[in-house]
Amino acid sequence: MENQLKEQFLKANNGDKKSYETFLNNIEKMAYKYVQSHISNVHVHDDIVQEILISIHQSRHTYNPSKNLNPWIYAIFHYRTSDHLRKAYKNKEDSIPEEEFEKIKEHYNVTKTIESTELIDKAFKHLNEKQRKVVIMSKIEGYTTAEIAHKMNLNINTVKVTIHRSLEKMRKVLS
Repeated sequence: MENQLKEQFLKANNGDKKSYETFLNNIEKMAYKYVQSHISNVHVHDDIVQEILISIHQSRHTYNPSKNLNPWIYAIFHYRTSDHLRKAYKNKEDSIPEEEFEKIKEHYNVTKTIESTELIDKAFKHLNEKQRKVVIMSKIEGYTTAEIAHKMNLNINTVKVTIHRSLEKMRKVLS
């Protein structure tokens, strides 16, 4: 998925409108999953996702094509989500507890994410294509095992076993 997104993004930056539309549709889905997992107030999800898409559009010239795209995208997801939490806490409009903001801030340290990307890439190289795809869909894109099974035409138990074995393999490589 990372390679497809990157290809769409690079084509879009060169003026391909169809690629840009496809890229934004894919990013929108990823952004919703990210926002839903970090913000409990469902009434603000659309606004935050809109801010994310605007930020990606306005910042697209800052992306370095020699780097992975996902850390750049997730950094924007993180910053826009954090901005919302900061504003909400400051204005007390959504009555978000400070602990939730701190939890997000600590758990999704962008610097840590970018540094970890190189290690994860190293571990991913030890997985076959099916294992990589299942792990990305499960752990990065946020699909459920049932959704992965349906999309990849696999048995749900096969997906669960593949995720488990792939993560174990990655742990061994990283340790």
